[in-house]
Amino acid sequence: PPRSAPAEALRVLVVDDDPIYRETARMFLSMLGRNVSLAENGQTGLQALAEKTFDILIVDMEMPDMSGLEVIRQLRMRPALADLPVIMVTSRDDAMAIDRAYELGASSFVVKPVNWTLLDHCLRFVCRAARNETIARTAQAEAETLGRTKDNLLSVLRHEMKTPLNAIIGFTKLAAEARE
Repeated sequence: PPRSAPAEALRVLVVDDDPIYRETARMFLSMLGRNVSLAENGQTGLQALAEKTFDILIVDMEMPDMSGLEVIRQLRMRPALADLPVIMVTSRDDAMAIDRAYELGASSFVVKPVNWTLLDHCLRFVCRAARNETIARTAQAEAETLGRTKDNLLSVLRHEMKTPLNAIIGFTKLAAEARE
């Protein structure tokens, strides 16, 4: 049987201040078929997001110029990037940091040292969940539009049904008055 074309490689942006981690991420994720871009800090990461389209962002929590939390906060303020899936990666594993990352809009959280195979599974899961959420939101918006259209149609039908009756009643009254 013919094989289907391979799925398009996920476009991943890795934002981390550690050059060794960035290159390790590029090597492992590329070996797993991902299209990887790198940014050395939050500002360059946000700039890359403004210039190029990515399927997912992997961002370090603790960076000198701008924390990963701040990157997520700024990212979520940009309408075009508000739904971009984000995986927060850090050596910290305290509950408050994790909670704060999710509050700001992180999709998942991974603790260093990273198991690259598991991270790749996480990438696929998070991207699939984001696509499903987008599909659900689109379906909901379409359903709301259809509901409004139905309501408008019923309103017009009610009006049109009353209008001929009012004319008939009015003419009947005029005819009755004319007989008298």
